[in-house]
Amino acid sequence: LLAIIYAIGPLVRGGAPHTGARTAFRLAERLRPWSMAEIFIVVVAVALVKVAGLASITFGPAFWAFACLVVITALKDQLICRYSIWEALDTRKPAG
Repeated sequence: LLAIIYAIGPLVRGGAPHTGARTAFRLAERLRPWSMAEIFIVVVAVALVKVAGLASITFGPAFWAFACLVVITALKDQLICRYSIWEALDTRKPAG
């Protein structure tokens, strides 16, 4: 998420991209198949059901932070047009 913010942050504000914006976005694109947070949440849910019989379970801040991360990752994958970002990175001159 930080690489995507670094790459498209200036573009959203109408400015020129950072110097390493193409590299950062390329890294984010290469790591995208590995961000299987939605699969991990299913595994966590199954584990919680299995462990519930053995121990007392409470949902603390870490669980809710992870749940928010899953939602943000899913929204990011649905709302970002990769073609438009590559086009903007190609046509605008880097800052600096």
